[in-house]
Amino acid sequence: MPMARNLVRAASRGTESDHLSARSVLWRTVAVFLMPLALAGCGGGGGDDDDTSGSGGGSSSSSSSSGGTGSSGSSGGSGSSILASYFVESFEAFRTAAQQRINSNPRYLRQQNTWYTDDDNSGGLSAGDRTYSTYPLKSSGVYWAHAAGLTGAGQIIGIIDDGLLAAHEAFAGKSVSTAAGSGVGDHGTTVASVAAGDSSYMIGMAPGADLAFGSYNTHTTRAAGTRLAESLGAVALNNSWGFVNTPVTTTNFNAVFAGTAGQDYLAALRSYSSQGVVIFAASNDETDTRADLMAALPHLQPDLEPGWLAVINGAVTMSGDDIIAAERISAPCLEAAAWCLAAEGTWVGATATSTSSYELNTGTSFAAPMVAGAMAILAEAFPDMSPHDLRIRLLASADNQFAGFTASGSVELVEGFTHDISDEWGHGFLDVQAALLPIGPTVASMADGSSHDLSEPLVIEGAATGDAVARALRGVTLAASDALDAPFAIAAETLAARRAPTSLATRRQREWRQNDHLECCATAEWFDTSRTLSLSQHDSFLRLALPDDSDEAGSFGMTLGRAFSGDVVDVSLRLTLGRDEGDLLPSWYSGGGNTIVAAELGLGTQISRQSRIELSASLGAGFANGNTDGVSSGTARLNAASAALVSRDVFQRDDRLTLRIGMPVAVTGGSTNVTLPVATRSGITSFQDIEIDLAPSHRETRFGVEYEVNVAQGTDMVFAAMHAENFGNVSGQRNTGVFLGLRSRF
Repeated sequence: MPMARNLVRAASRGTESDHLSARSVLWRTVAVFLMPLALAGCGGGGGDDDDTSGSGGGSSSSSSSSGGTGSSGSSGGSGSSILASYFVESFEAFRTAAQQRINSNPRYLRQQNTWYTDDDNSGGLSAGDRTYSTYPLKSSGVYWAHAAGLTGAGQIIGIIDDGLLAAHEAFAGKSVSTAAGSGVGDHGTTVASVAAGDSSYMIGMAPGADLAFGSYNTHTTRAAGTRLAESLGAVALNNSWGFVNTPVTTTNFNAVFAGTAGQDYLAALRSYSSQGVVIFAASNDETDTRADLMAALPHLQPDLEPGWLAVINGAVTMSGDDIIAAERISAPCLEAAAWCLAAEGTWVGATATSTSSYELNTGTSFAAPMVAGAMAILAEAFPDMSPHDLRIRLLASADNQFAGFTASGSVELVEGFTHDISDEWGHGFLDVQAALLPIGPTVASMADGSSHDLSEPLVIEGAATGDAVARALRGVTLAASDALDAPFAIAAETLAARRAPTSLATRRQREWRQNDHLECCATAEWFDTSRTLSLSQHDSFLRLALPDDSDEAGSFGMTLGRAFSGDVVDVSLRLTLGRDEGDLLPSWYSGGGNTIVAAELGLGTQISRQSRIELSASLGAGFANGNTDGVSSGTARLNAASAALVSRDVFQRDDRLTLRIGMPVAVTGGSTNVTLPVATRSGITSFQDIEIDLAPSHRETRFGVEYEVNVAQGTDMVFAAMHAENFGNVSGQRNTGVFLGLRSRF
């Protein structure tokens, strides 16, 4: 067995409690000979874990010898959105709680440590020692899960190790089951506290999980502990130990598992791994060129791979929540790369010296139970998924986007989904937050049997509805699944998109370019297009509204108008017919458009020789073009109105000053129904009809002042200032614009 390194904590943000005593730690190695092989219970695999005594530090000594390119999506969620069989698609609602934990909670800060390796046994920091800063609760992303209320509650983590002080305060209130031959040991107590510890002093990965414990002393006790974990339905079985100097070769395999007891243990592993996930710590020897036998066992027994994980130890450099660089402080993954993860295995964990003793340790032994705890967290979040499915999520979401990760290949985890691996880092670093978020495309299975890709909006609001659809969907939780078939609860409201309304200044610029002064009075904007064609003869006109964008070629409008001049009042009448593909009324995922018909009456009268009042009012209706899948047809009533005071010869001959107020087109009545897959607390997707009131809660009101003047022969100038309240028919939105234009006639 390689000699252990002495590690010393140089600085820590955690505050040591008075009941911890500071004393140096000496390793004691217990070897049990099986054939020519020695079983060691310190750092995973064939190396030693590195115990650390910190300033005011731990009070135990170890008597053991043991051993992405992940995809994610985003959307809205809230604490109340955690349902029985779904998890939220975004942690944004938990940001404040998460930051409080990781930045100021003493139980979390206790794991933020700066320490160094006392490689030369000098008793102090010297040139040959290495210094690291680690924070496993942060680098693993598990604090986000804790902030969301996930603790691994209802799950059982199996542990095979040297012994467990079940009476330690870190396990108070837990169900702890033990197999025959289990004893009390420091190493197993620390490992268990990393996986599921919960006390006033420290918190582990899955503080709400229960434990099933067995001893690694013999094949018989290992088999008993493994079968106990299987009988209790443990989601993961952690093994922070390995056979000393035993790389993954057929010769070593045959030697270790020879005899009745060895074959019985192998059978127990095979039986458990067919349902649960076996986790083995890799060797701590950084110079290893072959993987440890137990960590890489599927290399020789491929049928074990779906239920197997190996874990190595590292220290990372972070920028925010992103790992940007890493240093390996254990053996690399090597032959186990296809099922290997990395984690920061440096923890202040419980020891067996007393029921309230703790100590700082590092090694793969304490990286492995991080993965076991992560399995319990995922099992709570996705109770309908098997442990094998959860294992795939951990691999698929592992962070391999950091300097130093060089892909040596990729693994197809499920059909059509691959993830890069490297011989050194395997799939990359454990990322619990990413494993809880959607991986790959997220889809909702609609009532008609189709799948809607939620990277696309469920509906695009129309200008005339404002945010009416989003308000109607508020509180509706959509059931969806990602590329790995994990169920997610997504706030349907967040899938209601809105086209950005055309700004007032841009709209006026468009009108100015089109010389839009063919009739007396302000007009309703039934079609928000950037191109119009107008024909006029005497008092009649025909206008075609056409889109420039070929993607919106389905939208068009035709307006036929006639003006009548009277001695007192001028009158204009217009009739509009067209097809709307989402400009005014919502455009749903299932397609379909609306037929728009409208009539407008305009009145204009002189109130003095220089001043004139112009009024207009419009009424319209939108008719869905037949039933579209999942969305019922309906009729929407719309209207618009405006008033203007126009004064001429204000500052000079033939100038014009206009004051205007108006309300653009908005829905005043009408509804539709949409059938959506709704996530229920019972965990069953229920297709429900959601009634959508299409009328916005607040209407847009526009105010404007405009001055137009002839500045030269054939050249006009206009200056306009405009303001809108509840812009786009959305409460509280505002838009203000200024426009200056010149137009020459040739």
